[in-house]
Amino acid sequence: MDSFIVLSQNKWLQLKHNLIPYQNPKTAKQCLKAIVLISAEIQSLNSKCQADSFTTTSDEIRFFKKIKPKFVGYLLFYQILYKALVQHPLNCKKRIKKLSKKTTTFSKKNKKWIMLYSTNTSNHDEMYFLRKNNAYNITTTKKVAANNTLFTTLADHKIAQVLAHQKLAKYCNNKTTISTKTITKTSLCWSGSKVALIELIYAIHTTRICNNGKATLKEMMSHFEQNFNIKLGQYARTYLEIRNRKTIERTQFLDKLKQELVKKMNQNDEN
Repeated sequence: MDSFIVLSQNKWLQLKHNLIPYQNPKTAKQCLKAIVLISAEIQSLNSKCQADSFTTTSDEIRFFKKIKPKFVGYLLFYQILYKALVQHPLNCKKRIKKLSKKTTTFSKKNKKWIMLYSTNTSNHDEMYFLRKNNAYNITTTKKVAANNTLFTTLADHKIAQVLAHQKLAKYCNNKTTISTKTITKTSLCWSGSKVALIELIYAIHTTRICNNGKATLKEMMSHFEQNFNIKLGQYARTYLEIRNRKTIERTQFLDKLKQELVKKMNQNDEN
């Protein structure tokens, strides 16, 4: 077996071990750490891949069909998820819906490549996975290691995309299942007034204690709507009404929260 094949397999095993902390990323920061790890390994393989790295065509096909796509597939997965988490850090439902739509669209447009991978068809392996056919490459070579033609074939990136979207679909399914179980077991409903909840959310947002102050008011409103099964409607107008209160304190609900908590503490002190 070619030494480059052995090297790449060992790197893959080590990478999978290093990615264990980021198997179920919940933040963009976790995705970014995974991206850095994977990119480093891909660039390492890229720099070591030479014209004579494979002693047989079967080894070359094996690398570009089975091994390299796993590295790049993971990279693409974390890149897609990173972008989604940046755009929707709090709104998990919206994020999963968008990602699911993305995987569905990819599946419809790439049935040929999905079939080739899932059935392990080898009829066109020499055309798709040997570097000598790069001159016929009509696909778009992505920027990952794109500067080295010795590290690119006609279809290895397509297979990587298939793997990435399969992993993405699995991620979405797991999140949907967890979300459904959570709603079933711990469903909470806001039984107070909408005005009170909006007052509370504005207070939390103003203190900038969510996502290091980067959470938007819209994201927070959406988060509370989902988790407390309530529609808050035109919250900006409600906030204006709160500001314009004349006969009662403007922070009526927040004052009540403080009053009730202090009362509870005093009762506990007496017991």
